[in-house]
Amino acid sequence: MTLVDRRNRKIQLNQKGEALVQRYEQLLEELGLTDTKEERKPSIRIGGGEVALVEGLIPLLGNYFDRIKMTLQFRNLRSSDAIRLFRRGELDLVLSTEAPQPLREGERYRLLLEEGYVIVTNSKADQSKGFFLKTLLREKLVLLEGKTPIQTFLENEAHRLSIKLKLGALCSTYGQILNLVEKGGFVGVIPSVCRAVAREKGLQLRRLISNKPPPYQLWLLYRVADPAGKGDLAMVLKALGEEVS
Repeated sequence: MTLVDRRNRKIQLNQKGEALVQRYEQLLEELGLTDTKEERKPSIRIGGGEVALVEGLIPLLGNYFDRIKMTLQFRNLRSSDAIRLFRRGELDLVLSTEAPQPLREGERYRLLLEEGYVIVTNSKADQSKGFFLKTLLREKLVLLEGKTPIQTFLENEAHRLSIKLKLGALCSTYGQILNLVEKGGFVGVIPSVCRAVAREKGLQLRRLISNKPPPYQLWLLYRVADPAGKGDLAMVLKALGEEVS
């Protein structure tokens, strides 16, 4: 029985492997060999990237915070890791930058946010509002790690224009991208939702003048049934525009 899959030089548990690990964890808990006291405290466990949580989720919850009695537990995770933990029953909601397909039984998802990307630099010499694609492709770029839609777009455009794309750095968070740009020598590409943070650092924001690049998307993944003892989860979903039964 194969328990792992190999993808892009990485090894990860497949569905059978995750089921086996979950079963072992259940057995350890039944035998009293794990400390789950903290986990049993009522909470709504939400996983996603830092930008997704801070700029995407929290503003949408708004005035609902005072009405939610349970603890909101936020976990800063990559989309793939968050989805994996969700399917192991360790998260109640996931904010993913890609549509979680194929869906499994009882799962639902919808597009929560869609915005464009902006170019961020630390150069004050050029105050123009736009950045031509050919110019961008010749810069020393810093992007989010992984095969993201924006990286794929830039690679395809560089190939089309016979330009060698210069990836100076790949970061795990957009905060790291902004820090590198702030130090100088890099040009970053970030979602528009990060504009305020970039401005606080005194960085320059410019729009990309080119064929329309792919948008930054944020997807909400949840279960149709509200788990027993988590009535506040329905309130969170309502705040995010979802009615569940």
